[in-house]
Amino acid sequence: MSSQSSWSCRSRTTAERKGLVCGHGIPPVLRVAGTKENQGSRFWGCPHYDVKKECDFFVWADQIQEGGGEEEITRLQRKVKSLKMKVKAAESKMKVAVVVGLIGWVWLLCAWVHYSTKMSPSLVRSGVVSRGLGGL
Repeated sequence: MSSQSSWSCRSRTTAERKGLVCGHGIPPVLRVAGTKENQGSRFWGCPHYDVKKECDFFVWADQIQEGGGEEEITRLQRKVKSLKMKVKAAESKMKVAVVVGLIGWVWLLCAWVHYSTKMSPSLVRSGVVSRGLGGL
């Protein structure tokens, strides 16, 4: 399988509980196949599959008795909910930052126009400033 044909979906702690170890002596990760023949099938594979080709560790997940699946699902659901809340908070902060930034630019522009008219009365008499934005 190539690197585009699977993705990792579970931490190594589950593999450690099951006593699984790859050729590198580390727990494998649970991946989901993305090939046409095995689309969506889960398997345990070496975490260094994409980097080090020496290890051929591969075991279909359904060959190993799954334990604690409901706990894992509940944990992942809580994690998803937590991440969604963090995204909402980040979006709110971004909106505030955009508004503050726009206010800052408007204030800067007004200050520049005000400063230009005070420092250069000839621009006001000539009509450059009255056209707006100092003739830009």
